[in-house]
Amino acid sequence: MAIAYWTFAGITLTLTVNAFLKDQEAIKHDNKAFLFIALTTLLWPITLPFIVNKKLQRAKAMKAIKLSKQRRKLQVVHSPTAEVPTVLSTTFHHSPATSDS
Repeated sequence: MAIAYWTFAGITLTLTVNAFLKDQEAIKHDNKAFLFIALTTLLWPITLPFIVNKKLQRAKAMKAIKLSKQRRKLQVVHSPTAEVPTVLSTTFHHSPATSDS
């Protein structure tokens, strides 16, 4: 049981320290930051599920963005009716004609 606790605590510590080091705005020499990292690590049964959930949500969002970009690229490159690549979803806006009275 203790091995599992410290294994997951180590995973939490690694994830938290990596996020802390990547943060450009974090003050790296502040004792409060290290206290926060220590508490986050010791309370891993609470914090680790939130960290993992956030990472999964971010990965899903990035995958959706990547797929969306690929689909747009395919629409542009593989136009079935033209020899030159064109965008298939072009919308034209016509303004009503005005007459001088």
